Amino acid sequence: QGRVAPEFIHAALDCPGYWALPRAGEAIAVLARYTVSLDAAPPRVGEELIVAAWHLSSEGRKHKAASALYDSTGAVLARAEALWIELKAPPPR
Repeated sequence: QGRVAPEFIHAALDCPGYWALPRAGEAIAVLARYTVSLDAAPPRVGEELIVAAWHLSSEGRKHKAASALYDSTGAVLARAEALWIELKAPPPR
């Protein structure tokens, strides 16, 4: 029907959340919990969109991040909140 499927919206909001973490790119973290809210009709395929993500909090190896998908006017189409767990460093060899 010319609209982006919800699973692609979920995927678009997932990865940016990792890059909002304090040690993104240095530490390995796994997604432990992920909640998405679709706030508007899915965008049309080919429509210009904006994805943003930001750090919410950290407690030890637990990190919370949020992300949002906006249309070209800045209206929120979808948002997500994620809990990431930073893996322990492997012991030295």
